[in-house]
Amino acid sequence: MLVVATLGSVLAMSPGGPAAFAQAVDVPVVRFDAASEPDEVAPIVDDSRFGAVRSRFVTVDVDALTVGLSAPDVTIELFHEVVVPFGSSGVWSAGEGGSTWSGTTPDAVATLSFVADGVHGAISVGDATYSIVPASGSTHLVFEEGRILPNETEAEPLPPEFVNDAPSAAAPDVVDLSPEAAADGATPVVRVLTVYDEFSRDLFGGDAQAVAWLAATIDEVNAAYARSGANLVMESASIEPVAYRGIGASANTELN
Repeated sequence: MLVVATLGSVLAMSPGGPAAFAQAVDVPVVRFDAASEPDEVAPIVDDSRFGAVRSRFVTVDVDALTVGLSAPDVTIELFHEVVVPFGSSGVWSAGEGGSTWSGTTPDAVATLSFVADGVHGAISVGDATYSIVPASGSTHLVFEEGRILPNETEAEPLPPEFVNDAPSAAAPDVVDLSPEAAADGATPVVRVLTVYDEFSRDLFGGDAQAVAWLAATIDEVNAAYARSGANLVMESASIEPVAYRGIGASANTELN
């Protein structure tokens, strides 16, 4: 019933199967023990499960997972045939609600945020995206995303309407829009005030869960900044509820 690191030789495969990618690795493997489905979960967990290609409930021991991710060579098993090696690429950083681990290889990108309600993970492997989200207590849902999401490991082509093949008389001046470093050389910080409405609170399963999910999102953004070498950090000014329930219309209508 724990997340364990077991030394042994495993076959690491991409979601495409052995033909797509396979290599023998003899390193500790972070594995998640199967757990029973909780009697009750937040609507967002149900939505994630039923919109997934596949899913399973597992038990996450935060202390054991922390030890496993701190090993000099890390491999994570998401499903029996999806065993992802991250080698020594893992980096720990301070997050909004706790700590964040991020690992990057040419074939995979992972961010695991440790916040108040558990562990939130996003892992891209090739053209597949996997997530780990808290369900109830130490029970978490691991699933392969069924929706089409941006994938950090593959370049996305521009839509046709944004492609202009017509010759230009002169190339326009290139404007550098990257944030300037502070006078003392410190990394620029963007402070964000986040609010959530009553519908979002119900979706996440309560105020504490909503704050935890939103804090984990900021951690994932900062991990992406770090991976890309962006000289920028996002920081939460506050995460607050608002006494408002949307009508299910477009964002423009809701904001008006």
